[in-house]
Amino acid sequence: MKAALHKRRFYVFNHSLVALLIVGYVLTCICICSQLFLNLLCLIGIKVVFIFLLFYPLTIHVLLLLSVDI
Repeated sequence: MKAALHKRRFYVFNHSLVALLIVGYVLTCICICSQLFLNLLCLIGIKVVFIFLLFYPLTIHVLLLLSVDI
């Protein structure tokens, strides 16, 4: 009886350990994916800023022309 109870506890412990490992694995995957997503967003942001800086004088000119029209 005692051996069966000990075996059952070990079985439950094993299952909770596996569950913790799976949760940890999923969380790690989510963290890695979110890091990649954030890096991608940063790259896109840098490109947008670069394009904005590239066309900044043109943008100012267009805005000035629009404000004159109004």
